[in-house]
Amino acid sequence: RGHIVALERWFPNIEGFKPRFILGYVGINDVALGSIGNQYDNMESPSVSRRIRQYLMNHSVFYDSFRKFRGWLLAGDAKVMHGSNSMRNGSVWRPVIRKVDPDQMRSHITGELKEYKRRLKELALRIKEFGSEPIFVTQPRGDYMKDDDQLLTLVSQDQIHAGWEPSNESQIKMRLYNDITMSVCREAKIMCFDLAQNIKLEPSDFYDSLHTMPSGSEKIAKYLHAQFLGVIK
Repeated sequence: RGHIVALERWFPNIEGFKPRFILGYVGINDVALGSIGNQYDNMESPSVSRRIRQYLMNHSVFYDSFRKFRGWLLAGDAKVMHGSNSMRNGSVWRPVIRKVDPDQMRSHITGELKEYKRRLKELALRIKEFGSEPIFVTQPRGDYMKDDDQLLTLVSQDQIHAGWEPSNESQIKMRLYNDITMSVCREAKIMCFDLAQNIKLEPSDFYDSLHTMPSGSEKIAKYLHAQFLGVIK
């Protein structure tokens, strides 16, 4: 979200910032946003009054303090804070009953996948124009696990109701986006680290379905470090 614009408007203004590599750890936000992803790369409202309001908000120390406090409250309510963990906050593991066919889902979200591919290609091009080498990294989810060959998914208590069937829809969709990431790397002849397939993360390494606890972040860092050992000369 906003990575392309960061290379246009932010990175060039950082004095002396000339990294050899830029990693794109991408996919999860695009999955969540689906077909509305483009608006997050614009980063500017077409409304003049909204842009003026945004300028004042961005330059007010009082609003900045309020925004941080509000964000802290919202993060706590959504249980996306270090020290919290979905597994300990009312969520339960349930067997996946409804299995989604990957080919059917791919057909259903063809437009989303094409748009994601376009954005990735543009991001790779902008990174190269910036003078750096792009490396894309696939992303895992933390709300699925195998138990005795049975696939389980983590669900909140309020999702459970009569007739509801846990599915692997989110897992399959993430996999399709990761496949696009890998295909862009092959076509554009750039490096990819397929972290989602090559790392072993436990449910306890996540504090919700997407974000890693410090233990998960450490495993990811060690994986990336090992990959770089074969790249940096």
